[in-house]
Amino acid sequence: MYLGVEGRAAEFGLSPLDRDGAQRFARAAARHGKSLWYYYTPFLLGLERSTQRRVFTGEVDGSLVMLVYRNRRRRETCDLVVPPLPVSDAALAVARRAAHALAPQARHRIMWCDEADITWARSVADGDPVDQAPDLVYDPDRVAALESSAYRNVRKRVARVRREHAVAVRPAGREDLPTCRELLQAWFEARSEAIRPIGDMGYTRGALTLLGELEPPLFEAWLYEVDGRTAALSVGGDIRPGCVCFFCLKTLPSVPRLSTYVRWDSLSRWRGRGLVNDGSHLDRPGLAQHKRGFRPVAELPVWQVWLRTD
Repeated sequence: MYLGVEGRAAEFGLSPLDRDGAQRFARAAARHGKSLWYYYTPFLLGLERSTQRRVFTGEVDGSLVMLVYRNRRRRETCDLVVPPLPVSDAALAVARRAAHALAPQARHRIMWCDEADITWARSVADGDPVDQAPDLVYDPDRVAALESSAYRNVRKRVARVRREHAVAVRPAGREDLPTCRELLQAWFEARSEAIRPIGDMGYTRGALTLLGELEPPLFEAWLYEVDGRTAALSVGGDIRPGCVCFFCLKTLPSVPRLSTYVRWDSLSRWRGRGLVNDGSHLDRPGLAQHKRGFRPVAELPVWQVWLRTD
Protein backbone atom coordinates (compact mmCIF):
# COMPACT_ATOMS: atom_id res chain seq x y z
CA MET A 1 0.00 0.00 0.00
CA TYR A 2 1.35 3.45 -0.93
CA LEU A 3 1.77 5.86 1.95
CA GLY A 4 1.86 9.63 1.52
CA VAL A 5 4.57 11.67 3.19
CA GLU A 6 2.61 11.93 6.45
CA GLY A 7 2.13 8.17 6.57
CA ARG A 8 5.78 7.51 5.82
CA ALA A 9 6.87 9.97 8.52
CA ALA A 10 4.46 8.43 11.01
CA GLU A 11 6.18 5.06 10.65
CA PHE A 12 9.17 6.66 12.41
CA GLY A 13 7.15 8.38 15.12
CA LEU A 14 7.17 11.76 13.38
CA SER A 15 4.15 14.00 12.85
CA PRO A 16 3.54 17.34 11.10
CA LEU A 17 4.78 20.29 13.11
CA ASP A 18 1.99 22.15 14.88
CA ARG A 19 1.97 24.82 17.58
CA ASP A 20 2.28 22.28 20.41
CA GLY A 21 5.20 20.56 18.72
CA ALA A 22 6.90 23.87 18.01
CA GLN A 23 6.50 24.98 21.63
CA ARG A 24 7.93 21.68 22.85
CA PHE A 25 10.92 22.18 20.55
CA ALA A 26 11.33 25.78 21.75
CA ARG A 27 11.41 24.65 25.39
CA ALA A 28 14.09 22.10 24.57
CA ALA A 29 16.10 24.72 22.66
CA ALA A 30 15.89 27.02 25.67
CA ARG A 31 17.07 24.28 28.05
CA HIS A 32 20.11 23.73 25.85
CA GLY A 33 20.83 27.44 25.42
CA LYS A 34 20.32 27.54 21.66
CA SER A 35 20.68 30.96 20.02
CA LEU A 36 20.81 30.37 16.25
CA TRP A 37 18.20 32.21 14.20
CA TYR A 38 16.93 28.86 12.88
CA TYR A 39 15.60 27.77 16.28
CA TYR A 40 12.97 30.53 16.20
CA THR A 41 9.56 28.88 16.55
CA PRO A 42 7.63 31.06 14.04
CA PHE A 43 10.33 30.36 11.43
CA LEU A 44 9.80 26.62 11.89
CA LEU A 45 6.03 26.98 11.73
CA GLY A 46 6.46 29.22 8.67
CA LEU A 47 8.35 26.43 6.94
CA GLU A 48 5.51 24.01 7.67
CA ARG A 49 2.91 26.48 6.37
CA SER A 50 4.80 27.34 3.20
CA THR A 51 4.02 25.73 -0.13
CA GLN A 52 6.05 22.72 -1.29
CA ARG A 53 7.40 22.03 2.21
CA ARG A 54 6.36 19.85 5.14
CA VAL A 55 8.02 19.82 8.54
CA PHE A 56 7.90 16.69 10.69
CA THR A 57 8.99 16.35 14.30
CA GLY A 58 8.98 13.84 17.11
CA GLU A 59 10.90 12.45 20.06
CA VAL A 60 13.37 9.68 19.31
CA ASP A 61 15.45 8.05 22.04
CA GLY A 62 15.01 11.08 24.31
CA SER A 63 15.92 13.64 21.62
CA LEU A 64 13.70 15.84 19.47
CA VAL A 65 14.27 15.63 15.73
CA MET A 66 12.90 17.89 13.02
CA LEU A 67 12.86 17.11 9.31
CA VAL A 68 11.87 19.37 6.44
CA TYR A 69 10.54 17.64 3.32
CA ARG A 70 10.32 19.45 0.01
CA ASN A 71 8.84 18.43 -3.33
CA ARG A 72 9.67 20.95 -6.02
CA ARG A 73 9.10 20.10 -9.64
CA ARG A 74 8.90 16.43 -8.65
CA ARG A 75 12.32 16.55 -7.02
CA GLU A 76 12.08 15.38 -3.43
CA THR A 77 14.51 16.34 -0.67
CA CYS A 78 14.41 15.71 3.07
CA ASP A 79 16.86 17.11 5.61
CA LEU A 80 17.26 17.70 9.33
CA VAL A 81 16.60 21.36 10.07
CA VAL A 82 19.06 21.28 12.99
CA PRO A 83 20.82 18.43 14.83
CA PRO A 84 18.79 16.22 17.18
CA LEU A 85 18.11 18.09 20.41
CA PRO A 86 20.16 17.00 22.31
CA VAL A 87 22.55 15.39 19.83
CA SER A 88 22.24 11.62 19.72
CA ASP A 89 23.60 8.98 17.36
CA ALA A 90 20.51 6.85 17.91
CA ALA A 91 18.13 9.72 17.14
CA LEU A 92 20.15 10.61 14.05
CA ALA A 93 19.98 7.02 12.80
CA VAL A 94 16.17 7.09 12.96
CA ALA A 95 16.03 10.56 11.39
CA ARG A 96 18.23 9.41 8.51
CA ARG A 97 16.02 6.38 7.87
CA ALA A 98 12.96 8.63 7.93
CA ALA A 99 14.59 11.11 5.54
CA HIS A 100 15.45 8.27 3.17
CA ALA A 101 11.88 6.98 3.32
CA LEU A 102 10.52 10.42 2.42
CA ALA A 103 13.10 11.23 -0.26
CA PRO A 104 14.91 8.02 -1.26
CA GLN A 105 16.80 9.54 -4.21
CA ALA A 106 18.25 12.50 -2.31
CA ARG A 107 21.35 13.07 -0.21
CA HIS A 108 20.51 14.21 3.28
CA ARG A 109 22.03 16.89 5.48
CA ILE A 110 21.75 18.91 8.65
CA MET A 111 20.84 22.31 7.28
CA TRP A 112 22.09 24.44 10.19
CA CYS A 113 24.47 23.38 12.95
CA ASP A 114 25.87 25.58 15.72
CA GLU A 115 29.25 25.62 17.44
CA ALA A 116 28.06 23.55 20.39
CA ASP A 117 27.12 20.61 18.14
CA ILE A 118 29.75 20.82 15.40
CA THR A 119 32.22 18.39 17.00
CA TRP A 120 29.50 15.74 17.13
CA ALA A 121 28.37 16.65 13.61
CA ARG A 122 31.88 16.13 12.21
CA SER A 123 31.70 12.52 13.41
CA VAL A 124 28.63 11.82 11.25
CA ALA A 125 29.51 14.04 8.28
CA ASP A 126 30.27 13.06 4.72
CA GLY A 127 33.26 15.33 4.21
CA ASP A 128 33.97 18.61 5.97
CA PRO A 129 31.04 20.69 7.24
CA VAL A 130 30.40 23.70 5.04
CA ASP A 131 30.79 27.14 6.59
CA GLN A 132 27.74 29.39 6.24
CA ALA A 133 27.54 33.14 6.79
CA PRO A 134 27.44 33.71 10.58
CA ASP A 135 24.45 34.95 12.53
CA LEU A 136 24.99 38.56 13.60
CA VAL A 137 24.05 39.42 17.19
CA TYR A 138 23.35 42.91 18.54
CA ASP A 139 23.01 44.54 21.92
CA PRO A 140 19.71 46.43 21.43
CA ASP A 141 20.47 48.84 24.29
CA ARG A 142 23.62 50.01 22.51
CA VAL A 143 21.87 50.27 19.16
CA ALA A 144 18.99 52.25 20.65
CA ALA A 145 21.37 54.82 22.14
CA LEU A 146 23.53 55.31 19.00
CA GLU A 147 26.03 57.08 21.22
CA SER A 148 29.50 56.19 19.96
CA SER A 149 31.18 57.41 16.79
CA ALA A 150 30.82 53.88 15.41
CA TYR A 151 27.11 54.63 14.86
CA ARG A 152 27.67 57.93 13.04
CA ASN A 153 26.30 56.74 9.67
CA VAL A 154 23.26 55.11 11.28
CA ARG A 155 22.54 58.28 13.27
CA LYS A 156 22.67 60.39 10.12
CA ARG A 157 20.33 58.10 8.22
CA VAL A 158 17.83 57.84 11.07
CA ALA A 159 17.85 61.62 11.52
CA ARG A 160 17.26 62.20 7.82
CA VAL A 161 14.26 59.87 7.70
CA ARG A 162 12.82 61.66 10.72
CA ARG A 163 13.43 65.03 9.11
CA GLU A 164 12.01 64.23 5.67
CA HIS A 165 9.10 61.91 6.48
CA ALA A 166 6.23 61.43 8.90
CA VAL A 167 6.69 57.90 10.28
CA ALA A 168 4.04 56.14 12.36
CA VAL A 169 4.41 52.65 13.84
CA ARG A 170 1.69 50.30 15.05
CA PRO A 171 1.47 46.64 16.05
CA ALA A 172 0.20 44.35 13.30
CA GLY A 173 -2.76 42.09 14.10
CA ARG A 174 -4.71 39.39 12.35
CA GLU A 175 -6.75 42.00 10.49
CA ASP A 176 -3.53 43.32 8.94
CA LEU A 177 -2.65 40.04 7.22
CA PRO A 178 -3.79 41.25 3.74
CA THR A 179 -1.73 44.45 4.15
CA CYS A 180 1.32 42.45 5.23
CA ARG A 181 0.97 40.12 2.25
CA GLU A 182 0.65 43.03 -0.16
CA LEU A 183 3.75 44.67 1.29
CA LEU A 184 5.70 41.41 1.14
CA GLN A 185 4.71 40.91 -2.50
CA ALA A 186 5.66 44.49 -3.41
CA TRP A 187 9.03 44.05 -1.69
CA PHE A 188 9.64 40.76 -3.50
CA GLU A 189 8.79 42.18 -6.92
CA ALA A 190 10.96 45.26 -6.40
CA ARG A 191 13.94 43.27 -5.13
CA SER A 192 13.65 40.57 -7.78
CA GLU A 193 14.13 43.16 -10.50
CA ALA A 194 17.40 44.31 -8.95
CA ILE A 195 19.11 41.27 -7.39
CA ARG A 196 18.79 37.52 -7.00
CA PRO A 197 15.89 36.84 -4.60
CA ILE A 198 16.82 35.84 -1.05
CA GLY A 199 14.47 32.85 -1.06
CA ASP A 200 12.56 33.61 2.13
CA MET A 201 9.21 34.39 0.51
CA GLY A 202 7.57 31.03 1.27
CA TYR A 203 8.33 30.70 4.96
CA THR A 204 7.79 34.41 5.58
CA ARG A 205 4.31 34.20 4.06
CA GLY A 206 3.71 31.09 6.16
CA ALA A 207 4.85 32.79 9.36
CA LEU A 208 2.60 35.79 8.76
CA THR A 209 -0.43 33.51 9.12
CA LEU A 210 0.57 33.31 12.80
CA LEU A 211 -0.64 36.89 13.32
CA GLY A 212 -3.31 36.67 16.01
CA GLU A 213 -2.35 33.07 16.87
CA LEU A 214 0.93 33.70 18.70
CA GLU A 215 1.47 36.45 21.26
CA PRO A 216 4.42 38.53 22.48
CA PRO A 217 7.14 37.95 23.48
CA LEU A 218 7.23 35.02 21.03
CA PHE A 219 5.77 36.82 18.02
CA GLU A 220 5.76 40.59 17.56
CA ALA A 221 5.03 42.41 14.31
CA TRP A 222 4.94 46.11 13.48
CA LEU A 223 3.77 48.03 10.44
CA TYR A 224 5.45 51.32 9.52
CA GLU A 225 3.47 54.00 7.75
CA VAL A 226 5.52 56.65 5.96
CA ASP A 227 3.68 59.80 4.90
CA GLY A 228 0.41 57.92 5.31
CA ARG A 229 1.42 54.88 3.26
CA THR A 230 2.33 51.44 4.64
CA ALA A 231 5.97 51.06 3.68
CA ALA A 232 7.62 48.58 6.04
CA LEU A 233 7.05 45.45 8.10
CA SER A 234 9.16 44.18 10.99
CA VAL A 235 8.73 40.83 12.77
CA GLY A 236 10.57 39.10 15.61
CA GLY A 237 10.36 37.62 19.08
CA ASP A 238 12.04 35.38 21.63
CA ILE A 239 14.07 32.35 20.63
CA ARG A 240 14.44 31.89 24.38
CA PRO A 241 14.56 34.28 27.34
CA GLY A 242 17.51 36.60 26.83
CA CYS A 243 17.78 35.95 23.09
CA VAL A 244 15.45 37.61 20.55
CA CYS A 245 15.19 36.69 16.87
CA PHE A 246 14.88 39.54 14.36
CA PHE A 247 12.87 37.42 11.95
CA CYS A 248 12.20 39.74 9.04
CA LEU A 249 12.38 43.32 7.88
CA LYS A 250 10.74 44.30 4.60
CA THR A 251 10.70 47.87 3.31
CA LEU A 252 9.62 49.49 0.08
CA PRO A 253 12.73 50.69 -1.77
CA SER A 254 10.90 53.85 -2.81
CA VAL A 255 11.72 55.38 0.59
CA PRO A 256 15.51 55.91 0.84
CA ARG A 257 17.22 54.94 4.10
CA LEU A 258 14.00 53.41 5.46
CA SER A 259 15.58 50.00 6.08
CA THR A 260 18.17 51.63 8.36
CA TYR A 261 15.45 53.49 10.25
CA VAL A 262 13.26 50.40 10.70
CA ARG A 263 16.17 48.18 11.76
CA TRP A 264 17.21 50.77 14.36
CA ASP A 265 13.64 51.31 15.60
CA SER A 266 12.90 47.57 15.80
CA LEU A 267 16.11 46.79 17.68
CA SER A 268 15.30 49.65 20.06
CA ARG A 269 11.96 48.02 20.89
CA TRP A 270 13.82 45.00 22.28
CA ARG A 271 15.79 46.97 24.85
CA GLY A 272 16.09 45.10 28.12
CA ARG A 273 15.41 41.72 26.47
CA GLY A 274 19.03 40.56 26.21
CA LEU A 275 20.69 40.11 22.82
CA VAL A 276 19.09 40.08 19.36
CA ASN A 277 20.05 37.58 16.64
CA ASP A 278 19.51 39.31 13.30
CA GLY A 279 20.39 36.26 11.20
CA SER A 280 23.10 36.23 8.56
CA HIS A 281 24.03 38.56 5.73
CA LEU A 282 23.79 35.61 3.29
CA ASP A 283 27.21 36.49 1.84
CA ARG A 284 25.68 39.50 0.10
CA PRO A 285 28.08 42.45 0.27
CA GLY A 286 25.38 45.13 0.43
CA LEU A 287 23.43 43.38 3.17
CA ALA A 288 26.64 42.64 5.09
CA GLN A 289 27.64 46.31 5.00
CA HIS A 290 24.17 47.38 6.11
CA LYS A 291 23.99 44.95 9.05
CA ARG A 292 27.55 45.51 10.21
CA GLY A 293 26.79 49.21 10.47
CA PHE A 294 24.76 48.36 13.57
CA ARG A 295 27.91 46.95 15.21
CA PRO A 296 27.23 43.32 16.10
CA VAL A 297 28.63 42.28 19.46
CA ALA A 298 28.96 38.64 18.41
CA GLU A 299 28.98 36.44 15.32
CA LEU A 300 27.63 32.92 15.75
CA PRO A 301 29.23 30.38 13.39
CA VAL A 302 26.88 28.20 11.36
CA TRP A 303 27.63 25.07 9.36
CA GLN A 304 25.79 22.86 6.86
CA VAL A 305 26.56 19.18 7.32
CA TRP A 306 26.09 16.53 4.65
CA LEU A 307 25.45 13.15 6.24
CA ARG A 308 27.21 9.89 5.52
CA THR A 309 25.11 7.27 3.80
CA ASP A 310 26.42 4.28 5.78
